[in-house]
Amino acid sequence: MTAMPRTRRPGYLYVAVLMTSLLISAMGLTALSVAALRLRCSTASTDWTAAAALAQSAIEDAVLKVSLDNAWRTKNTHNVPSTAVSLAAGAYSWKLLDDDGNLADDDRDSVRVVGIGRVGEAVVAESVRLIPTGNPLSCLETALHCNNSVSLGLLVQLTTDQTVSTNGSLAATALLCKVTGNAEASGAISGTVTGTKTSGAPTRLMPGSSALDYYLDNGAWIEIGALPLVIGARTIQKVVISPTLNPYGSGGNPEGIYVIDCGGAQVKIKDCRIIGTLVLLNPAANSCLEGSIHWDTAVGNYPALLVTGDIELRTGTAELSETLQGVNYNPVGAPYEGVADTDKSDAYTSEISGLVYVSGRLSAPSDLLESRIRGVTVCNALTMDSSSRFNYRPLLHDYPAPGFAHGNPMQVSPGSRRRESLSP
Repeated sequence: MTAMPRTRRPGYLYVAVLMTSLLISAMGLTALSVAALRLRCSTASTDWTAAAALAQSAIEDAVLKVSLDNAWRTKNTHNVPSTAVSLAAGAYSWKLLDDDGNLADDDRDSVRVVGIGRVGEAVVAESVRLIPTGNPLSCLETALHCNNSVSLGLLVQLTTDQTVSTNGSLAATALLCKVTGNAEASGAISGTVTGTKTSGAPTRLMPGSSALDYYLDNGAWIEIGALPLVIGARTIQKVVISPTLNPYGSGGNPEGIYVIDCGGAQVKIKDCRIIGTLVLLNPAANSCLEGSIHWDTAVGNYPALLVTGDIELRTGTAELSETLQGVNYNPVGAPYEGVADTDKSDAYTSEISGLVYVSGRLSAPSDLLESRIRGVTVCNALTMDSSSRFNYRPLLHDYPAPGFAHGNPMQVSPGSRRRESLSP
C-alpha cells in the first residue's frame, strides 16, 4: 500500500509562533530591565558625586564660619549638626567634633569638621581637622619649662642663656648645685640662682591634649619592630634620619616627621644624626637619648622630639664623629650646611636643636654628662641629677609649631582629610 502523506497540524505552527513571541518579549523586557538598571546606577553614581561635592561645600562653609567668629566654640555644640542648607538637587550640613566632647572648655584643642552632603538616597560625609594657630603657648617663652616643682640634685649645674621656669616651686639647695641663668616659679624659689629670681609668677600655659594631632596626621609611621633590638632596647643608632632618608621604612616624609608607637617597649636613641621630628608614643619609662646626637629639625619651627610618656637625657658633649662611628653622617639626602659627601672624616656637635616636649617626666640621671638642648624644652615633670644646658631659640615662640598655639585663627591641618561613616 502506498503510505498516505502526513499532514502537519496547524497547532504546531501556533506553538512555534507563540514561543518565538515569548522569547522576543523576554529579550525586550531584559533589555528594558538592563537599561533601567543602568539608569539607576548612573543616577546613583551622579548622586554620590554630587553628595561628595556638597560635603566639601559643607566643610568650606564651616571653616569660613569658624574663621569669622571668635565665639564659635560657645555658639556650637560637639557633634550637633548645623541647620541643613539646600543647594542644587541636594542639601548639606556640618558638625564639629572635639576629642573631649566639649568645644568650649579649651582653646588649645583641635577640632574635626565633618561635612555631610545628601542628594537623593546618597549620603557622603568627609572631614578635616582644624588646629589653633593663634597665640603661642606661654610655656614657649622660656628655655626650659616644667609643669610641676623642680628640685636639683647634688652637684647639678642647670645652665641657661635665658630663663628656666616652673608652674610649681624650684629648689637649688643640694650640695654645690645651682641654676646658672634666670629662674622663674609660680611657687617659691630657694637656693643658688646666678641670675634673676622671680617667685609667684603666673602659671604658664602647657600644651593641650591635642598637641600631637598634626604630627600623627602628617607623619610617616615606623613599626617598633623595625628598630633593631639591642640588649633589650629597640635602638636607633649609627644612622641618619631625614625627610628623604628613613632607615626603618620604605619611604621618607617631606616634613621629616616620623611616628613610632613604642607599645611600652624601651627605646634608645644614640650616636646618630637626625634632621626631622620624632614622635615617640608610649615608650617605657627607661627609654633614653644617649651618647652623641646631632639633631635638628627639617622645618625650622617644628619640634625635634615629642614624647607621650617619660624619657631620659643621657647625651654628652663629645662630638658625633664619623671616624669613631664608621658612619658617613652627611650623605646625599642629608647635607650638613649644604654639603654632602661620601667620606667618614667629619664631626658634629652633640646637641638637640628645636622644641622638645615630654608629656610625662624628663630625667637627667646622674652620669657626669652634660646634655644640651638649644630651643625650648617643655615637660610635665623634671628630675635633674646631672648637669644640663638649655639655651633658647625665640623662633619657636615667635612662630609656634602646630599644637603649640591656642585661640583663633583655626587652620586646616594638611593630611587630615578623610571619609567618614555616619551612624544610622
